[in-house]
Amino acid sequence: MSGIKQVLALCFIFACAISADAVACSCAEINEGNILKPEYIFIGFVSEGKGLFEPHKNEEEYLFKVVESFKGKIGEFVNVKARSNPMACGIGYRANVYYLIFGWSSNGFVRTGACGSFPIDSKQGRRLFGLLTTLAE
Repeated sequence: MSGIKQVLALCFIFACAISADAVACSCAEINEGNILKPEYIFIGFVSEGKGLFEPHKNEEEYLFKVVESFKGKIGEFVNVKARSNPMACGIGYRANVYYLIFGWSSNGFVRTGACGSFPIDSKQGRRLFGLLTTLAE
């Protein structure tokens, strides 16, 4: 009986590994050719955040203070919606962190996710900020 339990346990672990890869998020690289496609591009930080309890959406709503806007008409504050589950390309924004946000308009919100939100002090954030400033010149 213990041999059957071991085989079942290995099958369960293998099935979990396969399903994790199947739902993992992957992003297209943002580069010089597509960096200006999003409707909004800005740097900001979370002023306020709260979870939205919508069935099967697993989203968070945040109020961002905009520090610098590169594209799109945007005010001093903007409501941002993003999925919070990393396996669904979600992101959990942290307080006191400046983010470079690439987003689109959606029912009064700017919608984004892990593929469009980068801490400005991360390697990817610095690379994209450098690319934006080069294109703006």
